[in-house]
Amino acid sequence: MIFLGQPRTRGARDAREVSGWLRAPLMILAGACVTLGLDPGLALAPALRTAVAMLTGSGPPPAVTLGPVPQNLLPGVEQVLADAARIAWLSAALIGTFLAATWLRRLLLGRRETVGDTWACGYHETTARMQYTADSFAAPLLGTFGALSGVESERTTRSFRTHPVDLILDRAARPLWHRLQETAARLRWMQSGRLHWYLLYVLATLAGLLTYLASRAIR
Repeated sequence: MIFLGQPRTRGARDAREVSGWLRAPLMILAGACVTLGLDPGLALAPALRTAVAMLTGSGPPPAVTLGPVPQNLLPGVEQVLADAARIAWLSAALIGTFLAATWLRRLLLGRRETVGDTWACGYHETTARMQYTADSFAAPLLGTFGALSGVESERTTRSFRTHPVDLILDRAARPLWHRLQETAARLRWMQSGRLHWYLLYVLATLAGLLTYLASRAIR
């Protein structure tokens, strides 16, 4: 959704790439994702072998006993790790094939590639008002899920806008709190500030409780 064309706001138009120091943590996390994706055994092997050793009695005792544990867990774990290694080699081969194909394409095409403006359906120059937005792409999903999507939409003859809605806070908690406030406001007349009225409330409550207890005793 971030490659939809021209910027619509001044902040988007004046945005610039951050420095290398700010991109370093992202690159580290991305590198970790790639590494674990290519070789998941790096993370799976220590955890699985430690768990199996604890359950089968060949390691430290587990904190919680789950009953009898089958002793053929270790071969199953090794099979899982072997399958993970095969997936890693397959992923590496696919990535290598893609990189090789990309390099070969650039080598064959050379400088014959040209870069031009995006086709504007016959218009001389595109503007930000002519391009699709993220709201436009999400409109079919919002129409399908309705209120469960967590998004409110505003449609006019010339525009379509959406606003995120918190289903718990905006649809449940806040309406309930407003109802409680309205109920409390209607009962505010009971707080007159006069002590004899408050004593009357206490006596009326005690009388009601005694009446209820007496009725229960008679039954």
